[in-house]
Amino acid sequence: MYNENKIAFIFCCNDVQYQKECSSYIMELDLPAEYELEILPIIGAKSMAAGYNQAIQKSDAKYKVYLHQDVFIWNKHFIYDILNIFSDSGIGMIGVLGGVNIPDDGILYPAWNVGMTYACDTEDAGTNQGKNPQKGECLQVEAIDGMLMATQYDLYWREDLFPQWDFYDISQAFEFRKKGYSVVVPHQDKPWCMHDCGRTKLQNYNEGRKILLHEYASFFDRPLYREEDFFYNHGLKQQYQSIMADITQYMEHGALKKAVQLCGQYDDTTIMDSDLSIIKKIVSVCDMEQGIYGACRSWLIGENYEAVKKRYNGLKFFLWDMERGRHTKRGQFDQILLQNQYSMPLIVMAGIHNLFHFEKLIFAFAENAKLRKDLIDLNYLEFIANQISMEEPVPFEEMKKEISDAVSINKTEEEIQELERSCRNTAQIWEEELPECRKHISRLLKEGEREKLSILLSSQEFRNKYEGVTDMMYMILVNQIYQEELENHTEYTVLDGQGSIEEMMSFIQEIKFSLWRLEFETEELAGKQLIELIRKKHISSYLLKYVVHVAAMDKVGLLGHLAALFLEENMPGMAFSMLKYADELCPGTEEILCTMADLCLQAGKKEEALYCLQQVKQPTVITERFRKLCES
Repeated sequence: MYNENKIAFIFCCNDVQYQKECSSYIMELDLPAEYELEILPIIGAKSMAAGYNQAIQKSDAKYKVYLHQDVFIWNKHFIYDILNIFSDSGIGMIGVLGGVNIPDDGILYPAWNVGMTYACDTEDAGTNQGKNPQKGECLQVEAIDGMLMATQYDLYWREDLFPQWDFYDISQAFEFRKKGYSVVVPHQDKPWCMHDCGRTKLQNYNEGRKILLHEYASFFDRPLYREEDFFYNHGLKQQYQSIMADITQYMEHGALKKAVQLCGQYDDTTIMDSDLSIIKKIVSVCDMEQGIYGACRSWLIGENYEAVKKRYNGLKFFLWDMERGRHTKRGQFDQILLQNQYSMPLIVMAGIHNLFHFEKLIFAFAENAKLRKDLIDLNYLEFIANQISMEEPVPFEEMKKEISDAVSINKTEEEIQELERSCRNTAQIWEEELPECRKHISRLLKEGEREKLSILLSSQEFRNKYEGVTDMMYMILVNQIYQEELENHTEYTVLDGQGSIEEMMSFIQEIKFSLWRLEFETEELAGKQLIELIRKKHISSYLLKYVVHVAAMDKVGLLGHLAALFLEENMPGMAFSMLKYADELCPGTEEILCTMADLCLQAGKKEEALYCLQQVKQPTVITERFRKLCES
């Protein structure tokens, strides 16, 4: 017997941290006075379908919402909204993402073309969006994504067909349609949910796809299963696990340099493994902390990865709360930062890769650093603010002056004298050693001593001594570009061809001005002039990407322009590199990924082309056409 005034939220759970976070959002939803709320996590389920069948047996709620543990309902009016939709007894199931004209090959995870959700894949936060029904209306779809599925009738889930974690959602949508019920996606003014989806795990996808196409053939126009339509590299998965184990072991034993070197061997924007993506970010943070504070703060020796990941996830949840205004009290904000001891590099890393508008929170973190009288964190935040677009400038100089004034007031006379001595010593070092250091760097540049120069610029002693000296910091950044070029076996690097620091700075300024002329179309021949400069100066894609990063107003637009220019000039390698960077900034864009796939096909790399096509978030006939080219 149904309880007509009860709504149950059901999710299979293997992570207590996510269970609590998911539940906290559910408990904050507006609930009609006459309704009862039930939260039912299913622990240790054999499969998604099996777990959901357990819930049907346990709960008498008429209305059930099945969701993933990493889905957070941000629409506080959610319950009212679905109850209003379910007033139509012909509607059996509601989702927030769904699809019409679903593909006959059964590859459905990239095929959702109706609805929307906020999503984060460890690298970037954005909105997955298809067609949005008219305000106040719903659109009937053929199937919905399992991230959230609300029902007003109980139908048992086909655990007999799908004993894994794929296709349970498609199957259930088809089962409801068999019974004559509509499956719908409603209008959303803005996404109702946030899906912390990470990287999709698809190791059993082909097995489930075959069953789906056979069992539900009538739901497809021309169902056709071919194993080659979807490829999962099991060998690569084993390689990921091996790399992960090695990095974890290095970090547990404090071997940071070895972990940094191993992380440098893979690109976390392309691998299909969430943990490898996260661990690379955390190792990078530890490397920054070592340089800024002299010690690693975010991964202590002896800590296992799960503990570190839990801290990172906790920070991520906190930042989402901040962005949504859940932590509005100053004291609450400061207390959370103090209790968890999040370092500023970790906050910045988590913010850049998980927030929608990280730049809007920089002022809050700067205020916090000022309250703690932490000039190091304030200087680091100022550096970050200069690298990203800020709607309003943060008054860093005023903040630093307040800290200096406060510190001076609280210091003893002896401490003030010691501080003055330190400042005089630093000034003397700069006055006596800086000119010689500049000459030495210029001499190494002129003589082509790349390795010696790189060792000098990489040393912590050099950074400590010349932190704050503009041209020295400039050379440190140049060395970072050089290291990337070296790792990718670039023959002619940024350290070649320039005979002094002044020439190096002038060289990069020249590239920047050329890009501006191209971006703002101030000169008719800007593209041709840039190509001539690249060929004459042997400019690598890594150097070019860096200048785009720091100089362009519309980075993705300029990268697209550059890719088109390089294709015209028969420079496919440079074009692919620009497109890859554009995809990092704006992942899933069909035009970008299809162009990358085309370049792969021209090079005879069909597997890489298919991988590019699989990343398209909203595929159309264009993507399908390239898929067919891969198959031919």
